[in-house]
Amino acid sequence: MKRNNLRQQALWAAATTVIVLLLILCIFMVTGCSGDSDDDYLPPYQKTLCELLTDSTGCATTVRFDDGHQSPLKTPIKDLRPDTLYRIGATTLEYAEGVELYNAAAVFAPMPHTFKPEDVKLDPVEVLTAWREPRYVNLRLSVLRGSEANHYMAFIDHPVHHNTDGTRTKTITFYHDRNGDGEHYRQETIVSCPVYHFGSSLRPGVDSVRMIVHTLSGPATFTTLY
Repeated sequence: MKRNNLRQQALWAAATTVIVLLLILCIFMVTGCSGDSDDDYLPPYQKTLCELLTDSTGCATTVRFDDGHQSPLKTPIKDLRPDTLYRIGATTLEYAEGVELYNAAAVFAPMPHTFKPEDVKLDPVEVLTAWREPRYVNLRLSVLRGSEANHYMAFIDHPVHHNTDGTRTKTITFYHDRNGDGEHYRQETIVSCPVYHFGSSLRPGVDSVRMIVHTLSGPATFTTLY
């Protein structure tokens, strides 16, 4: 993928972040309650990664959680892209009739792509946590920044490897181009790599997904059953 395409992807991600942050304008602020009653309690807020689904009119009406269950959005959100899936991080409060979102923000979650070898950038980052949900491999990263240039991130898609025991492994490498930025401070970020579309080539519970992230001490590998 050429750099101008990566710049377009980064600009799209930035625009998506602005759009999804408008969610904050569509929900009530979280407020605390105090009193002397024994019935006082803290509502069961949960901070989670999830998916926001829009319909054919660009209205977000459904939230899909990483455990697979879906809930209607109590306050639908208009003026988004039609028939689109947004990966977001949010604090949620779920009721029988639907879910409320608080402090919602877009999560960078591009589909893996193939790259020409000469276009690959593997500038190191620090992996703080890696974990698998049914539809995503999630990475919490620490990135050295200087706020002098934009960073470009993506996921490199490699062909499925057929192992000698009959299993298959899909390898994905984290792409990072720091674009000459300085190294004055560390910024934490969460990125999600979609893996749900590999169902045609990988068998659940049999085959595996391997994520490679380049760090200052060398490649870090996270492997999980599909």
